[in-house]
Amino acid sequence: MNVKQAIFNPGGIVVAMYGILRGFANGPWVLLQLVSQRLGMSHDRDIEIITHRGSRITTTKNGVIGPAEVFGLDVYHLAQLVGGSTRADLHVVDVGAHVGSFTIAVLERCPQAQCSSYEPSPDTFRYLERNVHANGLASHTKVVQAAVGGVAGWATLWEAEKASGVNSLIPSEMSRPVEVTVVTLDQVIKQVGRRIDILKIDCEGSEFAILRNASMESLQAVERIVMEYHVVQGHDIQSITKRLAEAGLKCSNRTGHIARFERMPVCGSEECVMR
Repeated sequence: MNVKQAIFNPGGIVVAMYGILRGFANGPWVLLQLVSQRLGMSHDRDIEIITHRGSRITTTKNGVIGPAEVFGLDVYHLAQLVGGSTRADLHVVDVGAHVGSFTIAVLERCPQAQCSSYEPSPDTFRYLERNVHANGLASHTKVVQAAVGGVAGWATLWEAEKASGVNSLIPSEMSRPVEVTVVTLDQVIKQVGRRIDILKIDCEGSEFAILRNASMESLQAVERIVMEYHVVQGHDIQSITKRLAEAGLKCSNRTGHIARFERMPVCGSEECVMR
């Protein structure tokens, strides 16, 4: 269940409220922004939210849902995903970085990690860049203004609102078109130049094209994937699961529309024996 579903769902609102109050230093105010946005009282003025660890994230009321899902509902189960790793060589790729919530959350827990964060929307990218610098994370984060998709080149991004978390390469009548650069996962792997420990994907339906068109070599260079999958005609999570299994990545958890895939150790390896 995401924030949009939880706010007015009797079974989820208590969980959502508790998570948001716990996840943010200014939780009551964040909750008020979510409720008013859900009621249609939105605006595109800048607002600042503060995580319980002290990071400051600037967004708009329309963009609060993203940080709320990461820090409030903890939809990616960050403690399980990254734990308290202090590895300086931990490399994370954030596809659909939005205003930087996932990137910031990872670096709160793993200050020595290196992140590559991709966001195509020109407006949203400015918030991403601003938040990375404002929290002193520029030396650990490479921000890239580009969409990650199935085919490299240019594509139309459909932007819903300023700093919206539902911009997509899939056409929408309720959005305005913006031309953006598109890179493939193969190109991302090449740019990073090493194995990726965590690949996070939240790109409103483009996840299917990204993973379908990625080479097996690129998929095998990823240790763990956490992704939000969407309803797209002709595609389903089973097709992704099968594709990733061929690359040695097994689905280890599915909660709502969030799925996590992990590389299983080869039996006989030291890691497998330790388990």
